[in-house]
Amino acid sequence: MYSYAHERQDHALMSKVNYKPAAIKRMNQSKVVAVAGIVLNETLKVPAADLAKESITAKGIRDYKQLILHFKEIKSSKHEAVIDRSGTTEKINELFKEASSLLKGKLDRLAVQFKRKDPAFYLKYKAARKVKYHYAQKKTEEVNAPV
Repeated sequence: MYSYAHERQDHALMSKVNYKPAAIKRMNQSKVVAVAGIVLNETLKVPAADLAKESITAKGIRDYKQLILHFKEIKSSKHEAVIDRSGTTEKINELFKEASSLLKGKLDRLAVQFKRKDPAFYLKYKAARKVKYHYAQKKTEEVNAPV
């Protein structure tokens, strides 16, 4: 479309469809869909004969439109991602609670019987039984500060 607009010296159209790959890579999903829609709408305004000169076929336009529609369906919004993460976090919390109750309610009770029979095993169990939770540290500017 840009080459068509350039050939016609249509500066308004050139400004609407001039998107470099680097600029598109920096766009969020919603902006990419919006830009694709703008390019499609401008393409539909151009006569088919002129599009054919630029090697743009009716099938190519239909395929492009289908890709835009498909991308709209699969794109995720930030709000949906937050909802999904919060649900996953809740599931993880429930699994940790279940694991903790299994440790306290079942394994610890079973291990007590080895306290007299096999004290070395019992001591190893107690040492290995401690659960450590590793949390990611937030990155701050003070990480590289001199100590």
